[in-house]
Amino acid sequence: MLLLAPDGSSRTPVLGADVPGGHHVQLTVPAGTWMGARVAAGGAWTLFGCTMAPGFTFEVYEHGDAAELTARYPERATLIGELCRP
Repeated sequence: MLLLAPDGSSRTPVLGADVPGGHHVQLTVPAGTWMGARVAAGGAWTLFGCTMAPGFTFEVYEHGDAAELTARYPERATLIGELCRP
C-alpha cells in the first residue's frame, strides 16, 4: 500500500497477518491522503475493503494524475507509475 500525505510525506505500510513482522490487519487513512494498493509480490489473492466517512460520492471523487503525483512525491515515482491508470 502507498500512502501520499498532504504534507509531502509518504509511507508504504503492509496489510497482512504478520503483526509481529510489522504488518497491519487494518489501517486508517487520514483525510486528504492519496492511497494506492496491490497484492504483494508472490501473493495469490487479497480481500480489501474501504469504508469512508463521510460517505463516498462521485461528485467529490478525484482520480490521481500520475504526472502531478510524481512531481509532488518524486521519491515514489516508480510506485506511483505502477499504481496509476494511464
